[in-house]
Order: sequence, then structure tokens, then C-alpha cells
Amino acid sequence: MAAELHVDADTFWSRLARWHSLWSRSREQHWGGADAVCLALPKFDDEQERPTYSKSAAMSRSIVGYELSSTVMLLTKTELHVLSGEKKCALLEGVQGAAAAASCPVKLVLHRTSKGGNDVAFGELIKAAKASLRGARLGILAKELENFPGVAGNVALAFLDAVDKAGLQKVEVNVGCAAVLAEKDSGSVDHLKKAAVMSNKVMKHVFIKTMEEVFDDSSRTKTHSEMATEIDEKIEDPSKLGIKVPPGSIDSCFFPIVQSGGSESGFSLKASAQTDDNTMTEDVVICSLGASFKGYCGHIARTFCIDPVPKVQSTYATLLKLRAECLTVMTNGGKLADVHIRAKEFLAKKHPALAKHLPRSLGFSLGIEFKDSVYSFTAKTDPQLRFRKDMVFSLSVGFQDVPLSAGDRKSTKGPLKKLEKFSLLVADTVRIAEEGSLPDVLTKTPCQWTDVSYNILNDADQDEESEDGEGDEEEEEEADEGTRVKTAAGVATVLKSRLRERNVVADEVTAARQKRMDKQTRLHQAKIDKGLRDQSRGGGGGAAEEEEEILADEFASYPSSERFPPDANGSTIHVDMERECIFLPINGQPVPFHISTIKNVVMPDPDRSTYLRINFYTPGQALGKDAPKQMAAIVDRHKQQGGEYAFIKEFTFRCVEQRGLNKAFREIQELRKRSRQREARQLEEADLVVQAKLVKMRDCPRLADLEMRPALSGRKSKGNLEAHSNGLRFVVTKSGESVDMMYANIKHALFQPCKGEHLIVIHFNLVHPIMVGKKKTQDVQFITEVVEASEDVNARNSVYDPDEYEQEQRERKMRKKLNLKFKDFVMRVEDVAKQHDLKLEFDMPYRDLAFQGAHHREMVTLMPSINCLCNLTEMPPFVLSMREVDHVHFERCSMGNKNFDMVFVMKNLNQPTPTRMISAIDMKDIDEIQEWLSNQDITYTGGTINFNWKNMITTIKGLLEDGVFWEQEVEENGELIREPGYLFLNADNGDDEGEDEDEDGEEYEAGSDDEESEDYDDEDDEDDDFDEEEDESEFDEEEEDDAEGQDWDELEAEAIASDRQKEDWERQQPEERPAKKSRRR
Repeated sequence: MAAELHVDADTFWSRLARWHSLWSRSREQHWGGADAVCLALPKFDDEQERPTYSKSAAMSRSIVGYELSSTVMLLTKTELHVLSGEKKCALLEGVQGAAAAASCPVKLVLHRTSKGGNDVAFGELIKAAKASLRGARLGILAKELENFPGVAGNVALAFLDAVDKAGLQKVEVNVGCAAVLAEKDSGSVDHLKKAAVMSNKVMKHVFIKTMEEVFDDSSRTKTHSEMATEIDEKIEDPSKLGIKVPPGSIDSCFFPIVQSGGSESGFSLKASAQTDDNTMTEDVVICSLGASFKGYCGHIARTFCIDPVPKVQSTYATLLKLRAECLTVMTNGGKLADVHIRAKEFLAKKHPALAKHLPRSLGFSLGIEFKDSVYSFTAKTDPQLRFRKDMVFSLSVGFQDVPLSAGDRKSTKGPLKKLEKFSLLVADTVRIAEEGSLPDVLTKTPCQWTDVSYNILNDADQDEESEDGEGDEEEEEEADEGTRVKTAAGVATVLKSRLRERNVVADEVTAARQKRMDKQTRLHQAKIDKGLRDQSRGGGGGAAEEEEEILADEFASYPSSERFPPDANGSTIHVDMERECIFLPINGQPVPFHISTIKNVVMPDPDRSTYLRINFYTPGQALGKDAPKQMAAIVDRHKQQGGEYAFIKEFTFRCVEQRGLNKAFREIQELRKRSRQREARQLEEADLVVQAKLVKMRDCPRLADLEMRPALSGRKSKGNLEAHSNGLRFVVTKSGESVDMMYANIKHALFQPCKGEHLIVIHFNLVHPIMVGKKKTQDVQFITEVVEASEDVNARNSVYDPDEYEQEQRERKMRKKLNLKFKDFVMRVEDVAKQHDLKLEFDMPYRDLAFQGAHHREMVTLMPSINCLCNLTEMPPFVLSMREVDHVHFERCSMGNKNFDMVFVMKNLNQPTPTRMISAIDMKDIDEIQEWLSNQDITYTGGTINFNWKNMITTIKGLLEDGVFWEQEVEENGELIREPGYLFLNADNGDDEGEDEDEDGEEYEAGSDDEESEDYDDEDDEDDDFDEEEDESEFDEEEEDDAEGQDWDELEAEAIASDRQKEDWERQQPEERPAKKSRRR
């Protein structure tokens, strides 16, 4: 045995030192004041009598690496005495001389058992126990030995009898041993991670796969015990799952628990529940399993709901929220008791009806011992026990026997209808992380509702209905013989089915348009009613007037003339760059003028002297776009006051020497440039908001090798994107520069995976703009290129080139890998924000609703999402929040146009861009766009002309200020002048259509116009009783009339005769001389 087995010396001495340290530090608190600790490991002849898990065996396996039997281990203040057989002592002799022994304060002493008796060895151990500390108390696992004493007369029991005779007091050390087993080193954590991975794989690839196969095949059934046996066999033989591990290293922690259908006593959520032989039913299925790797246990449990009812779904949603609440308190340094307390408080506050269905235990510590009753999450947990880094627990959250009334069950068609109560359970293996970080869930099988719910019966019913419909269509197609008609190319057959399908499609389109029109009517009316209510409350434009008064303050650079710079005198022009003032010499005195008052500076062509002319802003001239806002407000104010003040229009200075005026000219120009830049910068930064400080996380989600747009510095900004407690941070790899975005400042978060493009994009549209470098931006995105955007088209590539095929395969794999990587990051960011009570949800554009349009200078692909319309792949990006859109107007909407324009009118008409336009949209997309807008509850109108939207917005704002925008405008004779609200934008449609109807009405009545019948007009629908057979007969008669005309031979002969006649006519004409050119005089 000693030759085959090996004890790792480093692990032995490090774990022995930890055991000794924990005992020394908490001897009174957790060890009953024991002066020495004894682990008595009895011998079992019958394996059925041996307990599956015991603390003494777990302690032995933790320290030695193997479960020793017929062994006594005694820990004193300075020594570890081991009494065991010859082979086991020989196994431990290998660690005595190891280098790691020097770092341990305990010395290893070995004692060998003898067939003749062990009284001498017992005496040496008792002597060592009495010499340790006070020598009065000996700690043992009394309850464990009482329940599992082993064979009669074994070494462990004999030693305890000798202890009784020696007068030592025995105390219980169950809590202390649990503390030793609860704390894990790196080797233990590694084994537990592998056990969790194995448990996760068995759940995902064995149970879920088998359950889906059974439920998919209605003729196939399996009992709970058969499912559990199959799981257990796969755990025992991991090679069937493609996992290569040393033989015997993986085992099942317990016989898997599979439950469904409930029973008279209901479901059982205990870890000790038993699997019965009942048939697995399609209602609520609970599976709990665990795999161990080298003795360390993992655990996972999931609940699956088949054809569920709303109450089951809402209860499961509460369960996931409760699980998240429990995870938030499982942090390094926190109390174990807080898990159960937090769960009770959460339910009592938000879901009191479910509080009584919470199980007694919400989890327990995992390790070599599967379930530790001391380190557990119950109401009786010791409040002094705390989480430590790398502790591993099974967090088992569930609800026991939740009732289902008849009303709750009536919406389902499956076996769930028979359940009067149901239970839910979700359990995971969880590792405690570093201080300040959330725990790490090691079992990754998804537990969201979409991952555990199935709608089998409803899907089957839909499939049957669709199959019946297809059969009917096939029968109709077989019976369709069609109608034979004459055409210019011969005789053809027009199938009735094709005509019917075309009419059916037309009817569907017409019905959809009519439905949209009805909804738009309701939306317009609701908006008009709301506008009238808001209008009745009143409003004003005081904010704008107050802003003008503030802007119209006079310039004041110096409080008095005493503060003038000393260089300012009455004979030269002086420029004060700091105060932005120019001192001009007037009558021998320096007079200051603020740089904002100067319109321009000119140096006319010099003669014998040099001239400098300075022009100022005055009320009687156009100010121009470059005029400072404050100066423009001052001029406007004085203009309205009626000329109480005199303005200087210009100054001209003359100097014989050229150098002085040239210097003044350059300085004034430079100061004007700086002033304009300062004002532009202030205007740009006016709406900037000071962001909160980023709260960092240590183990935060991170996405590496991303490019930021716009670039933070240089041509490209490549770096890492990190998600922290209250925001995200992007750090440039080379320069170390960073930019922060708070979750609270993100208006829209968009994730666009790579499907047909060469980019994967994470885009953030911000509420308040931020400064990126020296520029203000409201849209920040992070991208990575999946494939090269450009390709050499001159290279000759063969279709069958294996290298090119491999490259395509690599690109496809890379695209899939990166999409999954980005998706995982996005989900983790959402979880981090949710855990810190912040709201951040990523939106994905709908490619099915994509359309082409031009929002800037080129055609791009625009895709709607839930909350916005966007284009993320081209620069500049386009993100339009639909919550800010008040109305949409379609321009150039006529049947003769191939494309149209779409204008979005924003709710805030006072913003710099109250409208956003997308032009050159293909006409075939108009129905889908209008359907999408109707689903968004946004009103729209359409017309054939293009409006001047700057003037139109001015008109709308004027009507709103007058309080008449939401009212009809009618003349005295009752004629309607303007529709209320945005309906007046439809005015150009009605007039044009009315004129067309008046002009073409008689022709329409005289004969049937095919073009008019093909153009769909919602307002002028044709008669619903139109007889299809009569239309076909008229069509046949017209085709027969055409067919009875001249044939090809007759037409050719007629053409030849016409050509001959033309040639004869040309020969008879006299020759004409070219006319002489007339001369111009």
C-alpha cells in the first residue's frame, strides 16, 4: 500500500498548520475549550454500515489525502500523534522529513498498533493529551461515533474507553471541524471547480437532453428512477461525455433526485429526498444531482416547467429575484445567517404570500463532505459564522408546495392541469470571491425562464393546424384546371389558384392598411384630446425672455479706470489679451472696447501712411452668423428701445510708421480668434453634466482589444472595456487614457452582432454628452473587426481553392466565437447593473425590419429596435430615440415615385434639431415602416410635396403659442381651413386627389381603367360585390378582339409597301441648295 500510494507533503503540512491555527484561535468558541483534539476513525466490516459522509473521514482525507480506518489522530499544542497500522504509518513516514515540515508548528509522531494490545500506545497518547495546555478536555466527534461506532472492539472505540478511564472530559468539536473543512486552499478550490463543471455537463448534456427526447416522442416514457440511473451511470463513466480524467477520480455525490407530477405529500426539496419509480410527467420536473472530483463535491438543481400557467411563471420570476438577493449577501466577511434573514425580509416585503413556502434550509457548505449542517443557511445558523474567501457553498433556493387553484390551471392543456400544488428549486455551486465582489457561480447551466420552460402541447396543436391547412391547399391545387385564353404569343392557361392567391394577398394588404388607418385615427384623436387638455392649462415663453435678458448684460472688463493696465496710454493702440479688451487712443485718452463689440478689422492699402479701420456692431446693420450672442442681444435690446443711445460705427487710425499698426492688427485678429474659440467651446460645453465618480470592482467583466469610436487619442483607440459597480470604463492600452460612462447617463445601450457585416458593435447613446478628447459626443461605440473590411479583388481565386475554403471556415468560427463573447459580456454588464439597483438593458436591432435610407450623405442600412431607429456600422452613427419622436411625416409619397422621404418631428421643438430626416427610402418599404410606427403608437401623415421644415416648425410653434394648434380652423361660411394637430400636413393629398377625380371622373365611368384598378387607394375602394367571372369574360373578349386583327405576314407586307411609297415620294422631290449664311452688320 505504501509503495502504491503517496501523500503530498506540502498539502499535508499546510493543512495541518491551518487546522492547528483555527483550533488555537477559536478554541473556546468552536472547539468547546478542548486542550487536545482527537479524530477516532473506526473500522467497518460491512460497507453498508459505513456512513456516506462523516467529518472524521473528511478531516482525514483533507489532511492525508486518503480516508484512514482503524486510526486515531490526536492534535496537541505541539504534536500530531497518529496511531494506526504498519502500512499507514509507513505511508506517513514519507512526509516527516519534507522541507514543508519546518513551516508547521506541529511535529508528527507515529504510533503503530499491535495485535497483542495497544495499552502502551494509548498511554502515550493520553499522556500527550494531558500535557497539552490545561490537559483537562479532549475534543471528539461524539455524535458521529455514537451513530456509527464501527465493529466492536476497534481501535477508535478502545482508545475512547481508555480516555474515560483516564478521567479526561470529552467535549464535542463538530463546529470546529466544520470550520476547518469550510475554508479551502487553492488545491481544494480547483477540485471543487472541476466537480461543478462535471455536474453542470451532466445536467446540460444528459438530463436536459434525455428529458427533451422523452417529451418530444409522445410514445416514449421514462420513470424517475430510470432517469436517475442513467444520470448516475454517466457520472461514473465520464468518457461517455467526452471528458478525459484519471480513472476513479469522478464519482456521484448521491443518487440523483428526479421528481415530477407531485404526490400526495408533494415535492420534496431536501437534499436527502428520494427518487421514486413513478413515470416522469410533462408538468413540473425537478432534477438535483452532484458529481465529485477526487472526493470534492459539486451540486446543481434545476426546475423545468412544461406547458406552464402564468402563476408558475410569476412564481419562478420571484424565485430568481430571491436567488439574486441571496447572492448579494454572500460576500467575504459577511454573516452566513444573513442569507436566510435577507430571504425572509425580501419575501415579507414584496411577496408575503410566498414566505410560508420557503424551505427551512437555503444551502450548505460543500467540500469533501457533501452537506455540512453547521455551515448552512437556516434560521438556526450561528450568527458568528462568517464567509471567507474561497469557501464553497450550495445555494439552494426554492418554494415548497405552492397551491394551484382551478382558476390558475384553466389556461393550460397539459398534465399540469392535474396539479393542485407545485414546487420550484434552483441550486448552484457558489464560490466566495474577494472582499467587495459578488460570489462566483461555478455551475453555468442557464436558469432563466426561457431556458427552463417548454410549450409542447400548444406547439403540437399549431403544427396539426398548419398541416391540415397545407393538405387543403394541395387538394385545391389538384382540382385547379385553370382557364384557357388567347394571347399574342398563342394560347395560354391562367390558373384560378394564381388569381385567387393574388386577390387574397391584395385583400390582406388592404385589410392591413385599413387596420393601420383605423389605429392612426385613434392615435391622432388621442393626441388632439391630450393637446387640448394641456392647452387649457396654459403656458408661456418666459424662459426664452429671461435668457435674452441674461445675455443682454453689458460688458464689464474693468471695474474702474484705476485697473487699466499700465501699458495703455492715449497715443497707441494696446491689446489686453487677458481681459479681452482693446484700448483705442481717443482725444489723448485710452478708451477700452471689448473684443466682442468689434465686427472686423481692416488695413486699407497704404499710401504714404498706414491705415487701420476698426468696424463695430451697430443696430442698423446685419450682424451675421459670427456675431457673439451677448453682443447680438445688446444690439437687439438697444434697437427695441428706440435709439436712446448712440453707437460708434467705426474708427480709422493713421500712422506714418507701419510697424505699430501692423502689430495692433495682428493682435486684434488673434484676440478675435481666441474669443470666438472660447465662446464656441463654452457653447459646446454648456450642456455638459458633471458625472458621478466611478466605483471600481476588482473582479469586473472585461472585454479586451476593442476600438473606440470616436477615437480617444490618435488615429485609433484600442483598449479594454470594463464594467464596474455604477458605470463602464474604457482604458487605452498604450497611453493609459480612460473615459467613463455612468449607467445612469446611458439612454440607449445597443448590441449588434456580426451577421453579414465585418463589425461587432456595442453602442451607447448618452443622456448627457461627454468630452472624448477635446470634442463633445453623445454617441460612443466599441467595435471589433471580425474580418478584414477590404479584399484584393485582383487576386485570382478558385472556387475549389482549399486554402480559401479553410479561411472562410476560420472566419465563420471566429464570427461565432466573438458574437458569443460579446453577448456574454453584455449579459454580465446587465447583471452587474441590476445587482447595484441600476437599470441597464441592451437592445438589439431587428434585421427583419431593416431598410435603406440616407440620414447623412450616403445610403446606409437603418434598423429599428424596441426603443429606437439606428445605424451603427457607418460613421457618423445614427440613433433616434422613438420616445422623443412626436410625429412622422412621409414626403414624396406618390405611385410615380420609386422612393420617398421620412421626417421625424421631435417632441421638444426648441432643441437645435427639432426634425430629423431620412431620405431616398425605397417605396416598397413604406408598409412595413408604417406598421412599425403604428406598433410604436406614433402618429404619421403623408404627402406628395417637400416642406421647408424650418418654416414649418416656426409655423407650428406659432400655432402652439397662440393656443390654436390642436383646434380646427374654420371660415365663417363653414369651410374647413386647417385640420387640428398634425393632420393639417395631409392637406396637399386631399386637394390633389380631388382635382384628379374631377378631371378623370367621366373617363372612369365610361370604361374600366386597368391602371386605376391596380393602384390601391384606401379612400376610393372598388365595389366589394365585383364579380370576378365577369371581369375574366371581359378580359377574354378584349384579347380575342386583339387576336382577330392582322397577323404578322399582313403587317410585314404593309410595312414593305409603306417603305416603297416613301422612297418614290423622295425621288420626286427637287434637290435643295444650301441656304447662304446671312451677314451681320
